[in-house]
Amino acid sequence: MPVSLDDIVVLRKKLELDRKRLQQREEAVAVVEQMLKEDAAKQVNGSEHVASSRFERKGTPIRNAGFAQSVRNAVAHFGTESFTGPEIETLLRSQGTELPKVNPRSRISVVLEKFRKGGIVVFKTKGKGSKPHRYKAIQQEKK
Repeated sequence: MPVSLDDIVVLRKKLELDRKRLQQREEAVAVVEQMLKEDAAKQVNGSEHVASSRFERKGTPIRNAGFAQSVRNAVAHFGTESFTGPEIETLLRSQGTELPKVNPRSRISVVLEKFRKGGIVVFKTKGKGSKPHRYKAIQQEKK
């Protein structure tokens, strides 16, 4: 199939348009990430203030890992600090982890409940109403 100079011009125009759209999306994501970090820093839950440094990226996310493994990695990220489902969501988003399209917080809560039953995390405080449960990882002994 022969390619003409006009075809190349059309392709270059499409590429330029795609680059502009990508740049706009990257800028939008950066704004949302900044807003999430600011909201997390302002959030007061009981007497604990959530520091935005808790959501800073540490290494690169495992993109091909299952969702439960991504949540497990996020739990490990908090170490001995307590955390909530929304904080896990914020961390996963800041790392670029692909979240479920429908009800991501609900899915995170389901995984955290399985972890609680499996002895990976415990309730630090039980949430009620719009206040989320606060969890803490159980420190596993190294073998």
